[in-house]
Amino acid sequence: MNKISLNNEQITINISGWDVLWSFKKNVSFAQNNITHVFKYDKSISPPWLRNPGTATGKIIAGTYQNLKDRREFWCTHFNGNTIVIDLEGEKFNRIVFDLPKDESVDKWIAKLTTN
Repeated sequence: MNKISLNNEQITINISGWDVLWSFKKNVSFAQNNITHVFKYDKSISPPWLRNPGTATGKIIAGTYQNLKDRREFWCTHFNGNTIVIDLEGEKFNRIVFDLPKDESVDKWIAKLTTN
């Protein structure tokens, strides 16, 4: 399960449970002002083809994915219907895709993350 927190315009996604093992990360942080777009996940997007490191099965995509040029993304999703996508500029990752806890609203976090 992932938990997102906002502290002084710094956003941290804390990863817990087995997702730490699957994604090879405990957390991901980035500056709020580097967000370019936030939206609810739909099936039209997929990670770049190179997994480095990460896990991909029919039920989970987790870890770092990149192409050979300039695209680097972090994914940690079980496709539970409560998945948020954050596009970034000037950060280690160009895109972060992760599940929010079931009791968190994607729309609420989209509004929070896009308010400066």
